[in-house]
Amino acid sequence: MIPSGTPNFWITEANYFQLTGPGFWKINEVPQERLSQLPSPFHLEKTVGVFASGINPRAVDAPEGQKIAGIDWFRLEANPLPTEPPLNVNHFVIGSPVSGRFPVFGPYRSGSIAAHWTDGSDIPKYY
Repeated sequence: MIPSGTPNFWITEANYFQLTGPGFWKINEVPQERLSQLPSPFHLEKTVGVFASGINPRAVDAPEGQKIAGIDWFRLEANPLPTEPPLNVNHFVIGSPVSGRFPVFGPYRSGSIAAHWTDGSDIPKYY
């Protein structure tokens, strides 16, 4: 189930399919030109990379209230403590569509493809 409460933002169906690609949870790196078409925070100058994956809700029955995709946002930490690694990773959850738009919840410190605080060594290779 998706988190309760109000989504952080909504994305269009076109943006959803641009993020998730062919679907079926294949992890895609989101190109910089796509990030500028999404709501903040993903196109901030401290962004190192954004990865997204999910299902194609047209091909798989996605009842309302279900998690159908995720976004992982990697960015340079603006003010790291001496013991903190340089990268900060946040996870966002995308819910099934409501009236043609997709709710996005987050940011969360868990659920991403790497640890919330990382030096980059735990980031899997996807390309």
